[in-house]
Amino acid sequence: MEYMYGGTLLRVDLSTGEIRRTPTADYADLWLGARGINSRILYEETTGDTDPLGPENVILFSIGPFTGTMVPGSGRVEIAAKSPVTGFQGMSNMGGYWGPELKYAGYDSVVVKGAAEKLVYISIYNDKVEIRDASHLAGKDTFETQDLIREELKDPEVEVVCIGPAGENLIGYASVQNRLGNAAGRTGMGTVMGAKNLKAIAVRGTRGVRVAQPEKFMELCLEALAEQKPLIGMAKTTDAIGNDPPSWGETLGNYEATQWVKQKELRGGHKPFWEKHKNRQGLGIAGCFNCQVRCMDYYDNSDLGPVVVN
Repeated sequence: MEYMYGGTLLRVDLSTGEIRRTPTADYADLWLGARGINSRILYEETTGDTDPLGPENVILFSIGPFTGTMVPGSGRVEIAAKSPVTGFQGMSNMGGYWGPELKYAGYDSVVVKGAAEKLVYISIYNDKVEIRDASHLAGKDTFETQDLIREELKDPEVEVVCIGPAGENLIGYASVQNRLGNAAGRTGMGTVMGAKNLKAIAVRGTRGVRVAQPEKFMELCLEALAEQKPLIGMAKTTDAIGNDPPSWGETLGNYEATQWVKQKELRGGHKPFWEKHKNRQGLGIAGCFNCQVRCMDYYDNSDLGPVVVN
């Protein structure tokens, strides 16, 4: 596929070690983005009898045609498998930077089936794909795992999705993590990775994304960014810019209004809550690939190192 897509689905069988590639075009004619492609493959390759924690289950890490471009918010990844929580199709979405990196390596999806005999991780560098031993990563949290993989691959720009001890120990709701604060935390996708003895997928791509009319595309993206800018406040959990109530309470409710009036119902009024949280921005703000909301607050903890709070 010439434009927007990476053009390839990467298929990895952890039971046999087989690595193969199939064209995205086999699916993209009817299923535009990641969720559609994931749903179709799960429908084709799992059944009602498939054990979510068995090797026959398939887990997919997929991205859409906008991923990795200038389209606002185009850093998302859709992860899907038969869920160990529900027994049905499970999907979880995450931000960060892993999705664009996968596109730059030339792929629209990583489709993993089977189960490794011991803990492994998948390393992707453009056309070079390896299943590598991860026994030294056993029990490591997701921060340590990402750092150790980057050191091992000798590339600080490698993006990693991984699980921690919860996934390894098959806790039913284990998440998949990228960077400091990006999580696919629904439906137990980290648990499926753990059942497959898959600690992480590391990816580095250098190919970029092709668009048909770059100048027009950029113009439209800039227009979209401009349209979004006045609405950014509605996407934040709290407004920590102002130092006095009630500006701090913007959209902290269930998005029923742009001002959260329920702070009046807090025990003792809103002031104790405000005093506790007014400095929560820490050292600054962080966010995902090409997202101007920047919804995460950045801290440097002397014991933990850099952390972000969403």
